[in-house]
Amino acid sequence: TVGLTIYNTWSAVYLGSTAEYITFSNCDISDCWWAWTITAGNVSLANCKINTCRVGVYLFKNSNANNSHGNITGCMINHCTIAIWGEEVEYGFNFTGCTIFEGELLLDRCTGVNISGGILDPTVMRFRGGNRNYVRDNYLPGDYLTTITHNYQSVADDTVVIDNYYEDGTHAESSSEGSGQAAEI
Repeated sequence: TVGLTIYNTWSAVYLGSTAEYITFSNCDISDCWWAWTITAGNVSLANCKINTCRVGVYLFKNSNANNSHGNITGCMINHCTIAIWGEEVEYGFNFTGCTIFEGELLLDRCTGVNISGGILDPTVMRFRGGNRNYVRDNYLPGDYLTTITHNYQSVADDTVVIDNYYEDGTHAESSSEGSGQAAEI
């Protein structure tokens, strides 16, 4: 699907467990409660804009063995309350070269979620449970991001935040090992 435009609705795009091998590009979703809900496998989004939604991208597990994995490339997730919410993702999901401004980034019991090579400035990043996830090699403008919380709600996580950099060359890096409950930026 190319050029889909959806404004001001409850649930813009819901990709259920039986949907697979679906590609969307150059889509524009604004002012919705749920922009993208993805429980399908092999989903690709490219160059889409998600603006002022309650939840930008919601990934969650389903009963199908092929749940919520795919790629989001070159998208903008802008001023959403929750920019990315992953819940029990088992087979990974890649966010590559995306611009994420404001909102929460929450990975709850996820494995294999990678957010890399983009411009990253959510309000807060929270990691709870799951196995290895990475947030790496992103430019951090520093306008919104104030807190990175590992072991959110006292559930140990294995997410690594590494090689993310500010304009002055300093880095924001953290992991659940030795970071305690929360790290202030």
